[in-house]
Amino acid sequence: MLGDRVQPPAEHRPQVEALENGTRLRLSHVHRVFESAAEGRIEAVAGVTLAIEAGECVALLGPSGSGKSTLLRLVAGLDRPDSGSVELDDRDPARAPRSAIGFVFQDAHLLPWRDVLGNVELPLELLGWRVEERRDAAREAIARVGLGDAIRRSPAQLSGGMRMRVSLARALVIRPRLLLLDEPFAALDFQTKLVIESDTARLVRSQHRSVLLITHDIEEAVSLSDRVIVLSRRPTRVRSVYDVELGADRTDMMAARDSHSFTDYVRSIWRDLEVGRT
Repeated sequence: MLGDRVQPPAEHRPQVEALENGTRLRLSHVHRVFESAAEGRIEAVAGVTLAIEAGECVALLGPSGSGKSTLLRLVAGLDRPDSGSVELDDRDPARAPRSAIGFVFQDAHLLPWRDVLGNVELPLELLGWRVEERRDAAREAIARVGLGDAIRRSPAQLSGGMRMRVSLARALVIRPRLLLLDEPFAALDFQTKLVIESDTARLVRSQHRSVLLITHDIEEAVSLSDRVIVLSRRPTRVRSVYDVELGADRTDMMAARDSHSFTDYVRSIWRDLEVGRT
């Protein structure tokens, strides 16, 4: 697993707590309401119940404004439900170890004054790792995403796809048990998107990471995920759930798309999304 060869002494990694056998995520009857000066009371999430098993990749799909980002904040422990519960391995996500959850967003959010190595080692620096250990771990993570030759480049010298690989390496270097992907591939061209999706799938599946993917791309959701959860319009409810069985290499996005059942999943999910309906 990523970084397993680099283990600083326990006293030098106070925030790193290994969660054995992967992470289980549970949302039970979650409600979230906001107050808006313009719109008044807004019910964003209405009784959502879902689960992610250890090592499972699950995609959330829903119309724009359906509450996907709200659910992501609840899972990350950045917000709390008004009722119901969110549990990460039977604990409040806000109380989970800081290394339990990794994030990859659509914007890579790289620090422009740091090179690739400096950006990837940053989470370990914040966790209190010694310089030698964190740089060894960062180098390994960078190599795993295929950027070993770019380790000293600045973000300005990287393509969009390379910046996204740096963001992925930075998320994985802490060895998270749950990886949150918030439309990380949306801005990439199709060819780059397929390559990085395949590499991401290879990394998280080989390391038994649990993954929650937020996306608007139905084909991406089907090709990457073990399960696709379709959300309704606001207030968000679970509209349908698809167990994805493609009979293909789940780390090869083109092979997944060539599966005989791929188009059937895409069409069914499209109908459930009710795109264009009011």
